[in-house]
Amino acid sequence: MGLDVVELVISIEQHFGISIPDADARSLRSVGDLHAYILAHAEPPPASEAAWEWLRDMIEAEFGVPRDRITPEAWVVRDLGIN
Repeated sequence: MGLDVVELVISIEQHFGISIPDADARSLRSVGDLHAYILAHAEPPPASEAAWEWLRDMIEAEFGVPRDRITPEAWVVRDLGIN
């Protein structure tokens, strides 16, 4: 995992109060994977739309990815260039 991906994971952990083990983080490839992980592990689980909007806003603001490229199918590294 590159430094940017580590920063992304840390932001998710801090915002949603979850811990993402390295083995899990390596398997989260798409933005949709990240969203599903948040919904499955945050307690209490956030509203799906709220979690999705936060994730899109954070990726756009922190990594400069245009909002229209942040889709559930987009791979974080391959498609969005977050290394």
